[in-house]
Amino acid sequence: MKRMKIVLWLLLALPLSGLAALPELTIELGEPYELAVGGWPRLKRLNNGRMLVTYCRGTGAYVRASADNGETWQAYRSERTVFTPPAGMFVGNIDFAQFPRDHAKYANRIVCALNLRANDPAKEPFHIVSCYSDDDGFTWKGATTNFPAAVIANERGCYEPSPYINKDGNVEIYFADKSYTP
Repeated sequence: MKRMKIVLWLLLALPLSGLAALPELTIELGEPYELAVGGWPRLKRLNNGRMLVTYCRGTGAYVRASADNGETWQAYRSERTVFTPPAGMFVGNIDFAQFPRDHAKYANRIVCALNLRANDPAKEPFHIVSCYSDDDGFTWKGATTNFPAAVIANERGCYEPSPYINKDGNVEIYFADKSYTP
């Protein structure tokens, strides 16, 4: 197992005399292995302590979970489908956020945001789509188009959605939008 040492330097937050007192963070890297075949993975810990990874493969978006801190993951055949796009489209990016466990209306709900793209971008604009799960990612519902890109143009549109649950308990989805760029 390889060890990598990372020293945190907070130059703006501490006077120079305080730099020597900074803690060291050590990260141990195990041997790499293939968790999932796909792209754009996002890994986060859920409120229940399990880890969830989202990723895209082929035309769809998927999740897999780990109950033992990432030591083992659900088998490929146990991956859950988050979203299957309509014919002629594919999923380019996916990310997720979870409501706090004490939220009055949506406790523990997971919200996914994804980038829906056309196989032929000259025919259909890119979209930002969201959906949600109320059972830790086992089932997904409510697929809604939140934003269609303004133009139909080759490789221009909206990308990299990232959902965020703000302090008021509302979902905000941040993304890049190149559809207005000349």
